Amino acid sequence: PVTFVDPTPPIGTPIANTSTYVLDSDSRTLCPIGATGELCIGGAGLARGYLGDPRTTANRFRPDPFSYEPGARLYVSGDLARYRSDGRLDFCGRRDRQVKIRGIRFEPGETEACIAAYPSVLDAAIALGGAPEENQRLVAWFTAKASISTLELRAFLRRHLPPHAIPSEFHQLDELPRLSSGKLDRVALLAALATAPEPMNQPLPTTKLERTIAEIWRNMLGVTRKVTAEDTFLDVGGHSLLAPQVAYELEKRINHNFELRDLFMLSLRQLATQAEQEIANSDSSVRE
Repeated sequence: PVTFVDPTPPIGTPIANTSTYVLDSDSRTLCPIGATGELCIGGAGLARGYLGDPRTTANRFRPDPFSYEPGARLYVSGDLARYRSDGRLDFCGRRDRQVKIRGIRFEPGETEACIAAYPSVLDAAIALGGAPEENQRLVAWFTAKASISTLELRAFLRRHLPPHAIPSEFHQLDELPRLSSGKLDRVALLAALATAPEPMNQPLPTTKLERTIAEIWRNMLGVTRKVTAEDTFLDVGGHSLLAPQVAYELEKRINHNFELRDLFMLSLRQLATQAEQEIANSDSSVRE
Protein backbone atom coordinates (compact mmCIF):
# COMPACT_ATOMS: atom_id res chain seq x y z
CA PRO A 1 0.00 0.00 0.00
CA VAL A 2 1.17 3.54 -0.81
CA THR A 3 0.77 6.39 1.64
CA PHE A 4 0.62 9.73 -0.14
CA VAL A 5 2.10 12.56 1.92
CA ASP A 6 0.74 16.09 1.62
CA PRO A 7 3.64 18.10 0.09
CA THR A 8 2.66 21.34 1.86
CA PRO A 9 4.22 21.39 5.35
CA PRO A 10 2.80 23.96 7.81
CA ILE A 11 5.13 26.78 8.84
CA GLY A 12 3.13 27.93 11.85
CA THR A 13 2.05 31.47 12.71
CA PRO A 14 3.89 34.82 12.68
CA ILE A 15 6.03 35.74 15.68
CA ALA A 16 5.41 38.80 17.86
CA ASN A 17 5.52 42.24 16.17
CA THR A 18 5.34 40.55 12.76
CA SER A 19 2.41 40.51 10.38
CA THR A 20 1.97 38.09 7.50
CA TYR A 21 -0.44 38.29 4.58
CA VAL A 22 -1.24 35.91 1.75
CA LEU A 23 -1.93 38.17 -1.21
CA ASP A 24 -3.16 37.81 -4.76
CA SER A 25 -0.99 38.62 -7.78
CA ASP A 26 -1.55 42.37 -7.33
CA SER A 27 0.09 42.22 -3.87
CA ARG A 28 -2.86 44.18 -2.43
CA THR A 29 -5.79 41.76 -2.29
CA LEU A 30 -6.03 39.26 0.57
CA CYS A 31 -6.57 35.65 -0.45
CA PRO A 32 -9.36 33.77 1.33
CA ILE A 33 -8.54 30.95 3.72
CA GLY A 34 -7.34 27.91 1.81
CA ALA A 35 -6.42 29.85 -1.35
CA THR A 36 -2.79 29.99 -2.43
CA GLY A 37 -1.09 33.35 -2.86
CA GLU A 38 2.23 35.09 -2.26
CA LEU A 39 3.43 35.40 1.33
CA CYS A 40 4.16 39.02 2.30
CA ILE A 41 5.71 40.02 5.62
CA GLY A 42 5.55 43.27 7.58
CA GLY A 43 6.23 44.48 11.09
CA ALA A 44 8.94 45.88 13.33
CA GLY A 45 11.60 43.37 12.33
CA LEU A 46 11.49 44.11 8.61
CA ALA A 47 14.83 45.07 7.03
CA ARG A 48 15.24 48.30 5.08
CA GLY A 49 16.17 46.59 1.85
CA TYR A 50 18.95 44.82 -0.03
CA LEU A 51 22.38 46.36 0.50
CA GLY A 52 23.65 47.96 -2.70
CA ASP A 53 20.73 46.67 -4.76
CA PRO A 54 18.08 49.41 -5.12
CA ARG A 55 16.26 47.65 -7.98
CA THR A 56 15.61 44.46 -5.98
CA THR A 57 14.75 46.57 -2.92
CA ALA A 58 12.08 48.48 -4.88
CA ASN A 59 10.67 45.24 -6.26
CA ARG A 60 10.56 43.32 -2.98
CA PHE A 61 9.83 46.06 -0.41
CA ARG A 62 6.52 47.73 -1.15
CA PRO A 63 4.14 50.06 0.74
CA ASP A 64 2.07 48.23 3.32
CA PRO A 65 -1.62 48.86 2.48
CA PHE A 66 -2.75 47.28 5.76
CA SER A 67 -0.69 49.39 8.18
CA TYR A 68 -1.62 52.72 9.78
CA GLU A 69 2.06 53.51 10.39
CA PRO A 70 3.45 56.09 7.93
CA GLY A 71 6.08 54.61 5.60
CA ALA A 72 5.36 51.01 6.62
CA ARG A 73 6.37 48.46 4.03
CA LEU A 74 5.74 44.82 3.17
CA TYR A 75 8.38 42.36 2.06
CA VAL A 76 7.17 40.37 -0.96
CA SER A 77 8.87 37.05 -0.28
CA GLY A 78 8.24 35.10 -3.48
CA ASP A 79 7.06 32.19 -1.34
CA LEU A 80 3.64 30.70 -2.06
CA ALA A 81 1.49 30.01 0.99
CA ARG A 82 -2.06 29.61 2.19
CA TYR A 83 -3.80 30.10 5.52
CA ARG A 84 -5.44 27.17 7.24
CA SER A 85 -8.68 27.62 9.14
CA ASP A 86 -6.73 27.39 12.43
CA GLY A 87 -4.53 30.37 11.50
CA ARG A 88 -1.43 28.39 10.60
CA LEU A 89 0.34 28.89 7.30
CA ASP A 90 1.10 26.20 4.72
CA PHE A 91 4.20 26.59 2.56
CA CYS A 92 3.24 25.82 -1.05
CA GLY A 93 6.49 26.42 -2.94
CA ARG A 94 8.11 29.31 -4.75
CA ARG A 95 6.44 31.67 -7.24
CA ASP A 96 9.59 31.70 -9.41
CA ARG A 97 9.39 27.89 -9.69
CA GLN A 98 5.83 27.84 -10.95
CA VAL A 99 5.38 26.51 -14.46
CA LYS A 100 2.63 27.25 -16.95
CA ILE A 101 1.34 24.77 -19.51
CA ARG A 102 -1.44 25.72 -21.91
CA GLY A 103 -2.63 28.52 -19.65
CA ILE A 104 -2.59 26.46 -16.42
CA ARG A 105 -0.09 27.55 -13.79
CA PHE A 106 0.94 25.16 -11.01
CA GLU A 107 3.70 24.36 -8.55
CA PRO A 108 6.06 21.62 -9.82
CA GLY A 109 7.00 20.70 -6.27
CA GLU A 110 3.62 18.97 -5.91
CA THR A 111 4.44 16.66 -8.82
CA GLU A 112 7.96 16.05 -7.48
CA ALA A 113 6.59 15.17 -4.03
CA CYS A 114 4.06 12.79 -5.57
CA ILE A 115 6.74 10.99 -7.58
CA ALA A 116 8.93 10.77 -4.47
CA ALA A 117 6.01 9.13 -2.61
CA TYR A 118 6.07 6.18 -5.00
CA PRO A 119 7.72 3.04 -3.54
CA SER A 120 11.51 2.79 -4.07
CA VAL A 121 11.82 6.34 -5.46
CA LEU A 122 14.55 8.32 -3.67
CA ASP A 123 14.48 11.73 -5.36
CA ALA A 124 12.65 13.44 -8.20
CA ALA A 125 12.76 16.59 -10.30
CA ILE A 126 10.63 17.96 -13.10
CA ALA A 127 11.06 20.76 -15.62
CA LEU A 128 9.54 22.03 -18.85
CA GLY A 129 10.94 20.58 -22.04
CA GLY A 130 10.40 21.76 -25.60
CA ALA A 131 10.98 25.19 -27.09
CA PRO A 132 7.66 26.47 -28.49
CA GLU A 133 5.17 27.26 -25.75
CA GLU A 134 2.39 25.28 -27.42
CA ASN A 135 4.58 22.15 -27.51
CA GLN A 136 6.08 22.43 -24.06
CA ARG A 137 5.75 19.32 -21.93
CA LEU A 138 6.62 18.22 -18.44
CA VAL A 139 9.70 16.03 -18.13
CA ALA A 140 10.49 14.08 -14.96
CA TRP A 141 13.78 12.63 -13.70
CA PHE A 142 14.05 10.42 -10.66
CA THR A 143 16.37 8.10 -8.78
CA ALA A 144 15.22 4.88 -7.15
CA LYS A 145 16.44 1.81 -5.32
CA ALA A 146 15.25 -0.42 -8.17
CA SER A 147 14.06 -0.18 -11.76
CA ILE A 148 10.66 1.54 -11.90
CA SER A 149 7.93 0.83 -14.44
CA THR A 150 6.98 4.11 -16.09
CA LEU A 151 3.50 2.77 -16.83
CA GLU A 152 2.86 1.95 -13.17
CA LEU A 153 4.35 5.26 -12.01
CA ARG A 154 2.16 7.21 -14.41
CA ALA A 155 -0.92 5.28 -13.25
CA PHE A 156 -0.03 6.16 -9.65
CA LEU A 157 0.28 9.86 -10.49
CA ARG A 158 -3.10 9.85 -12.23
CA ARG A 159 -4.72 8.89 -8.93
CA HIS A 160 -3.26 11.93 -7.15
CA LEU A 161 -2.65 14.70 -9.70
CA PRO A 162 -4.65 16.57 -12.36
CA PRO A 163 -3.74 15.72 -15.99
CA HIS A 164 -1.73 18.91 -16.60
CA ALA A 165 0.60 18.08 -13.68
CA ILE A 166 1.56 14.60 -14.95
CA PRO A 167 4.87 14.48 -16.89
CA SER A 168 4.85 13.18 -20.45
CA GLU A 169 8.43 11.88 -20.14
CA PHE A 170 10.13 9.97 -17.33
CA HIS A 171 13.86 9.31 -17.04
CA GLN A 172 15.39 7.18 -14.30
CA LEU A 173 18.95 8.20 -13.42
CA ASP A 174 21.63 6.84 -11.09
CA GLU A 175 21.76 10.29 -9.50
CA LEU A 176 20.44 13.78 -10.18
CA PRO A 177 23.06 16.37 -11.24
CA ARG A 178 23.80 19.00 -8.63
CA LEU A 179 25.71 22.26 -8.41
CA SER A 180 28.64 22.76 -6.04
CA SER A 181 26.18 24.33 -3.61
CA GLY A 182 24.22 21.06 -3.51
CA LYS A 183 21.22 22.51 -5.35
CA LEU A 184 19.73 20.61 -8.25
CA ASP A 185 21.28 21.51 -11.62
CA ARG A 186 18.15 21.88 -13.75
CA VAL A 187 20.11 23.29 -16.68
CA ALA A 188 22.15 20.07 -16.84
CA LEU A 189 18.96 18.01 -16.74
CA LEU A 190 17.46 19.84 -19.71
CA ALA A 191 20.74 19.73 -21.62
CA ALA A 192 20.80 15.94 -21.21
CA LEU A 193 17.37 15.51 -22.83
CA ALA A 194 18.92 15.08 -26.28
CA THR A 195 20.94 12.09 -25.07
CA ALA A 196 18.43 10.72 -22.56
CA PRO A 197 18.00 6.93 -22.56
CA GLU A 198 15.01 5.53 -24.37
CA PRO A 199 12.16 3.87 -22.45
CA MET A 200 13.07 0.39 -21.22
CA ASN A 201 10.86 -2.69 -20.85
CA GLN A 202 8.02 -1.01 -22.74
CA PRO A 203 6.53 -2.30 -26.01
CA LEU A 204 7.45 -0.23 -29.04
CA PRO A 205 5.27 0.19 -32.16
CA THR A 206 5.55 -2.85 -34.43
CA THR A 207 3.01 -2.54 -37.26
CA LYS A 208 3.22 0.00 -40.05
CA LEU A 209 0.14 1.81 -38.74
CA GLU A 210 1.54 2.00 -35.19
CA ARG A 211 4.84 3.38 -36.48
CA THR A 212 3.03 5.97 -38.59
CA ILE A 213 0.98 7.21 -35.61
CA ALA A 214 4.14 7.35 -33.47
CA GLU A 215 5.97 9.34 -36.17
CA ILE A 216 3.14 11.88 -36.43
CA TRP A 217 3.00 12.30 -32.65
CA ARG A 218 6.77 12.79 -32.40
CA ASN A 219 6.89 15.33 -35.23
CA MET A 220 3.86 17.38 -34.24
CA LEU A 221 4.45 17.32 -30.47
CA GLY A 222 8.22 17.75 -30.59
CA VAL A 223 8.80 14.55 -28.60
CA THR A 224 12.49 13.66 -28.28
CA ARG A 225 12.14 10.10 -26.96
CA LYS A 226 10.67 7.05 -28.64
CA VAL A 227 6.91 6.77 -28.42
CA THR A 228 5.85 3.41 -26.97
CA ALA A 229 2.84 1.35 -27.94
CA GLU A 230 1.32 1.94 -24.48
CA ASP A 231 1.57 5.75 -24.65
CA THR A 232 -1.56 7.82 -25.02
CA PHE A 233 -1.75 11.16 -26.79
CA LEU A 234 -1.74 12.84 -23.35
CA ASP A 235 1.28 10.83 -22.19
CA VAL A 236 3.48 12.31 -24.91
CA GLY A 237 2.41 15.89 -24.22
CA GLY A 238 -0.71 16.13 -26.35
CA HIS A 239 -3.50 18.53 -25.46
CA SER A 240 -6.85 19.78 -26.73
CA LEU A 241 -5.35 22.63 -28.79
CA LEU A 242 -3.22 20.26 -30.87
CA ALA A 243 -5.64 17.33 -31.01
CA PRO A 244 -7.60 18.54 -34.10
CA GLN A 245 -4.35 19.17 -35.99
CA VAL A 246 -3.01 15.73 -35.12
CA ALA A 247 -6.33 14.07 -36.05
CA TYR A 248 -6.27 15.90 -39.41
CA GLU A 249 -2.69 14.77 -40.11
CA LEU A 250 -3.59 11.18 -39.17
CA GLU A 251 -6.56 11.27 -41.54
CA LYS A 252 -4.36 12.56 -44.38
CA ARG A 253 -1.66 9.93 -43.87
CA ILE A 254 -3.85 6.94 -43.04
CA ASN A 255 -7.10 7.87 -44.81
CA HIS A 256 -9.12 7.16 -41.70
CA ASN A 257 -11.09 9.49 -39.45
CA PHE A 258 -9.98 9.34 -35.81
CA GLU A 259 -12.42 10.50 -33.13
CA LEU A 260 -10.90 13.10 -30.80
CA ARG A 261 -12.18 11.28 -27.71
CA ASP A 262 -10.33 8.12 -28.83
CA LEU A 263 -7.16 10.14 -29.23
CA PHE A 264 -7.29 11.02 -25.53
CA MET A 265 -8.61 7.73 -24.13
CA LEU A 266 -6.79 5.02 -26.10
CA SER A 267 -3.15 4.01 -26.16
CA LEU A 268 -1.27 4.13 -29.45
CA ARG A 269 -1.67 0.36 -29.88
CA GLN A 270 -5.38 0.47 -29.06
CA LEU A 271 -5.84 3.38 -31.46
CA ALA A 272 -4.07 1.50 -34.28
CA THR A 273 -5.94 -1.75 -33.60
CA GLN A 274 -9.31 0.02 -33.63
CA ALA A 275 -8.44 1.83 -36.86
CA GLU A 276 -7.33 -1.43 -38.53
CA GLN A 277 -10.57 -3.14 -37.55
CA GLU A 278 -12.73 -0.25 -38.79
CA ILE A 279 -10.80 -0.07 -42.08
CA ALA A 280 -11.16 -3.85 -42.54
CA ASN A 281 -14.91 -3.69 -41.81
CA SER A 282 -15.30 -0.82 -44.26
CA ASP A 283 -13.47 -2.72 -47.01
CA SER A 284 -15.58 -5.82 -46.31
CA SER A 285 -18.79 -3.79 -46.63
CA VAL A 286 -17.66 -2.34 -49.96
CA ARG A 287 -16.91 -5.80 -51.38
CA GLU A 288 -20.31 -7.08 -50.33
